[in-house]
Amino acid sequence: MSLVSAPAGYGKSQTVSQWLQETTATSCWISLDEEDNDLRVFLTYVVAALHTAVPNSVPLTETISTAGELPPIKTIAHTLINELDKIDKAVILVLDDYHRNLNVCTYA
Repeated sequence: MSLVSAPAGYGKSQTVSQWLQETTATSCWISLDEEDNDLRVFLTYVVAALHTAVPNSVPLTETISTAGELPPIKTIAHTLINELDKIDKAVILVLDDYHRNLNVCTYA
């Protein structure tokens, strides 16, 4: 995991984009804003992004994200981590402007 942090306008997104062009890893990118500060929305974006990079890579997490009621965050995290661990190639998931979604981490 890497974190790129600097004030607005310092070229973080451009730098990461250029770095992705140079790497051989598969990548996917999510641009977030305040309206995405909901666990279900965030999870849906993560699933969609990962499926563009590695089709059908997180089917259980996708099922969870569309369930009528979300299970505890611990269950979601364990499921996603286990599915990510099964991916047999390098994948980079960029969460652009994640700082706008910090409440997603405090979901109870």
